[in-house]
Amino acid sequence: MPLLTEKALDDFELANSVSALVRQGNRIAVLRHGYAGEVWFALQQRDIAGSIKDDLPKDIEQLEQLRGKLVALLGEREGSRVYSRQASRWEATRTFIGQLQAGSVDQIQLTLDQIQRAYDDLASVAPRERDRRQASPIPQIGALTIVLSKVRQSVHDYLVATEEELESGRTESKFLDQVYARINSLLNKYAPEAAVNFVAAQDRAASGGAEAIHTR
Repeated sequence: MPLLTEKALDDFELANSVSALVRQGNRIAVLRHGYAGEVWFALQQRDIAGSIKDDLPKDIEQLEQLRGKLVALLGEREGSRVYSRQASRWEATRTFIGQLQAGSVDQIQLTLDQIQRAYDDLASVAPRERDRRQASPIPQIGALTIVLSKVRQSVHDYLVATEEELESGRTESKFLDQVYARINSLLNKYAPEAAVNFVAAQDRAASGGAEAIHTR
């Protein structure tokens, strides 16, 4: 996994496809059990407007499963809060001048490429006609470019944060700290003796000892 993250960062500036970067980030989130991050990556890869309109079961099921994991691990209130926070982060990357671009990152990139090609093809048109016809797609090109840039930057921030965690010795996502904290709280409340054993097991796992290996 460290090598996967390192390669993703090393190749980041060479990648022309934002959707490919999103898929790389999603793979790392899945491997590190970063369920909160998985929600953000899942939202980036689906057509929100299409799912609402056509009720696509596969897309809805994926997000419902992720939300279910968050609720199971953190409880209804906190799990829902974490899910909503990731949805808000997704919306922040997709909004430009008050307009939400709700298609999948693949669709946005494809649309931008098509508009850009059509715009470039106008080079052979008479100047006056070209100016008249070129004025229309410019705002859309700008909006889609900025949205993709925001998504790209967010993926980069995620990869950098992941690299920092891995270099500090954390093989799994920081998100699991919230899970362990909830388990500790529940055990302290309902089974104090088990709580002591659970904390000891966490310490052994953190040390990377032989006993910890057998518990994985």
